[in-house]
Amino acid sequence: MPKKKSLRTVALASGRKMNRDIYFNKKRRRVFKKSFLETQKEILENEDFSVKPVLKEEYDKRMLTTSMLAFTVSWLETIEKAEKYDKKVYLTDSKFILYRKEMSVVFKATFLKPLLDNKVKTSFLCFPQGFPRKTKKKTFIYKDGRKFSLKGYKEIDSGIFKQKVLDYKDISLKYKGKKDHYNFKLTLINDEKQSYWVTSL
Repeated sequence: MPKKKSLRTVALASGRKMNRDIYFNKKRRRVFKKSFLETQKEILENEDFSVKPVLKEEYDKRMLTTSMLAFTVSWLETIEKAEKYDKKVYLTDSKFILYRKEMSVVFKATFLKPLLDNKVKTSFLCFPQGFPRKTKKKTFIYKDGRKFSLKGYKEIDSGIFKQKVLDYKDISLKYKGKKDHYNFKLTLINDEKQSYWVTSL
């Protein structure tokens, strides 16, 4: 017989799922936001917080109401952070040039983040050991001003690409070149070094 999960374990798992839905499922985020705002409105319009509870039942009801209000405030703050996060990861005018030097291949990408600013940004996705085929390999991203030397590399393809954030540590990158398509899933290893495990999609 499987071991029964504690209430705390269930609550933590539920909270993690809700957090993930808010960040990575825009439809669910809209539903949560509407529900929390309606709950807040209902509480604030019907509860007189200037009146102190006297009876135990009144006190218990007040505690439940204030806890629910704090709950909605906390999750609405999370929703606001998720909406700001969307602005950071939303890309347009996304183009790439693919370079090769012996085994090593590099995608030089240029793109805009129009919800933040209107500056062209550049990043380099580097595969020191070549593309992953039937196994995962380590890759690195150079961005935010970190330079990468393309000396000795030759251009082998170019085109456009799309980025999709899948989870806290997972993104998919789909490159549509003039000669071929290149689709990858990247899982973050080290944020400071911007190292990832990469597999082909």
